[in-house]
Amino acid sequence: MNYEEMYQDLQPDQKVLKDSLAALQKFYKAVCKETVAGFDAGTYFEGGDFAEQMLAARERRVSGL
Repeated sequence: MNYEEMYQDLQPDQKVLKDSLAALQKFYKAVCKETVAGFDAGTYFEGGDFAEQMLAARERRVSGL
């Protein structure tokens, strides 16, 4: 088999892979938009969740040293 034949054989697979990747990227963007739309940053910060997570992360880092 020469390279031209191999290239011709691989082209359909390459197109399927490219189309699948494009669909996956669209899906990822849609999921990200939906996740961001459902996230209330004000409540997150005001409720203390952010501060608790930062303090816990600092404690893990300090105790790991």
